Amino acid sequence: MYAPFFDRGYRNLPVEDAVRATRPLVDGAAVSLPPARRLSVVAALRRLGLASDADLRAAARDTWLGHAPAPWTVDRATAYDASHTVLHLTSWGERPDALPAGTVDYLRWWLPAWLEECAQEHDWDLLAGLLAADACLPTPALPADGWARLAGAQGADGAVPAGDVPPTGDRREVFDRVHHPTLVTAFAATVATSRALTALLPGAS
Repeated sequence: MYAPFFDRGYRNLPVEDAVRATRPLVDGAAVSLPPARRLSVVAALRRLGLASDADLRAAARDTWLGHAPAPWTVDRATAYDASHTVLHLTSWGERPDALPAGTVDYLRWWLPAWLEECAQEHDWDLLAGLLAADACLPTPALPADGWARLAGAQGADGAVPAGDVPPTGDRREVFDRVHHPTLVTAFAATVATSRALTALLPGAS
């Protein structure tokens, strides 16, 4: 949670001292973390200047996506982790060229199939996450069909449901069920729009 504030110049020295003191735990066996979670921690440490790009790549190699497994073994949890592996490696789309070439090739082959599966299942939350991952590739596909289907799921109020039927009832409960897919959609759309506009600039490859 601290890294985004640090990026924008908001500092809390006691927090930074505590992070430095506990930094060795991330590398050792004292803290057991799933590979995708460990990657997110290393990514945050990198933003604080306490981990290197090499540390980030090493953590990414231990993730599901880092192993480039048979693509039909994907499930919702591993697809979610894969999208976040891309986000962490690229600093949320800021550094698309930081993705390893092998990962880029793997995703170019298999992202289209996963996107289609999410659209067929009306899993708009995961579809938005995978569209965000696509937008972070060095040369994003920005698939018009996937974006059109996600836009079609959006309600008149701008909210994106997690599944097939928009929730109704208590406003707080509705918010709890739509805030994540809506935020992911907004983020993915922002990155995708930025990449599309950047490609139009003179000299863009």
